[in-house]
Amino acid sequence: MSERLPELSLQEIRVLCLIARAKSDQEILCELNISPRTLRHHLRNAMDKLGISTRAKLMLWALENGFGEKRLQELRGTYRTSTK
Repeated sequence: MSERLPELSLQEIRVLCLIARAKSDQEILCELNISPRTLRHHLRNAMDKLGISTRAKLMLWALENGFGEKRLQELRGTYRTSTK
C-alpha cells in the first residue's frame, strides 16, 4: 500500500475500493447510501490527497495499490466489528 493511505478517510477508502471494481457513480451511491454531492466530495478529497487529476488515474492508483474486492471485504468486517 501507499505511504499516503493513512491520510484517506474511511469513506474515501470505501469509494476507492468501489472505483477499483469499476462501479458506476449510481452503484457507489447505492452501496454507500450517500448523495451525489457527497460522492463528488469524497472523490475530490481523495484525488487532492493523492495528487491525482482524473478519475481514470484514481482507478488505476486504486488497482495498483490493492483496492478491490478483498480490501472492500476487510473494510466491511471492520465496520461491522466497530459498530457492535
